[in-house]
Amino acid sequence: MKEGILYVATGERFLKEACRSAVRVKELMPSVPIALASDLQGPKELFDHHLAIMEPKYDFSDKIGPLLSTPFERTVFLDTDTWLCEPVPEMFAILDRYDVAMAHAPMRYTAASEAPSTFPECNSGVIAFNMNTRTRGLFDLWQKLYQERLKNNGVVEDQPSLRDALWQSDISFAALPPEYNFRFIMPAFAGRGAVKILHGRHPDYEALSASLNKSGSPRVFLPRLREASPRHFGILSKPGRYLGYWIGWDAWMAGVIGKVMEGIRWRLFRMK
Repeated sequence: MKEGILYVATGERFLKEACRSAVRVKELMPSVPIALASDLQGPKELFDHHLAIMEPKYDFSDKIGPLLSTPFERTVFLDTDTWLCEPVPEMFAILDRYDVAMAHAPMRYTAASEAPSTFPECNSGVIAFNMNTRTRGLFDLWQKLYQERLKNNGVVEDQPSLRDALWQSDISFAALPPEYNFRFIMPAFAGRGAVKILHGRHPDYEALSASLNKSGSPRVFLPRLREASPRHFGILSKPGRYLGYWIGWDAWMAGVIGKVMEGIRWRLFRMK
């Protein structure tokens, strides 16, 4: 088939997440087929293709391998903890020109590499790619470098090895805007226009999407009140720093009060 979505989920927890994400894809893009690579069987009404993972390792190698087995010519791979705010047909359109498209990782791991510091590290949770000789070579190299890091350093993160593989490859690569892989679990910035793909775990994606996309202006998102601390506001002017100190103090007090109230509720429960 020409175009489709791919999930990889090993274990019950991640299969449930993949189902939640896939339900949203079916709502917004019902004509786009979805493939699932898993050691478990997913619901047939959600997943049009099943790629069996016979011996899951429950590390990132479970994710890398199935990319090579995609049944689609053009694939958008989504981590199980993603959620679409809007349809994203443009994720396939960018593959008219590039082999692979990914967003920069907002949090980068420190790892020895031959790549210069100017070369980005990409987040591997949202990947659009054409299946061709170059991408097969990229994913094979990524798997090889990941296994080497795992063996030599016990390092489990997959993104440093992806960065090295991209650097060593001759692949044509496009950087997606952060709105297409919005890592809301940390302080994040969205430019003009809508956030398209949320990436992270949240109890109410629909409410989060509505809140984020209430404005189309450039905006900053802070996932927790304690993120609005002097550490983040220190780059602002003096009034901004004072605001940061005030919010940081407010967050600390809210945390203390929350712990006190939790302790009181626990004692009352024990007394019953």
